[in-house]
Amino acid sequence: MKLAEHNRIQLIWVQGRMGIDGNEIAEQLPREGASHPIIGPEPLLGISAKTAMEVIRDWTSRKHKEHWQSICGQKQT
Repeated sequence: MKLAEHNRIQLIWVQGRMGIDGNEIAEQLPREGASHPIIGPEPLLGISAKTAMEVIRDWTSRKHKEHWQSICGQKQT
């Protein structure tokens, strides 16, 4: 939506990928990129930031629940 504020956006459904200008290149470039060594700060994660945040949130929630249940005499209201 932010992009569309200042640009004309047109979405077109393409049934197949073979023979469509640009699609074969668009499929080839990620394969080429994946074959090169990664340059950047360590550690590297092969997952999206969203996935990482979901895993961290779930782990934190589970640990909080485990800790709360381990305290004698405490009840949640």
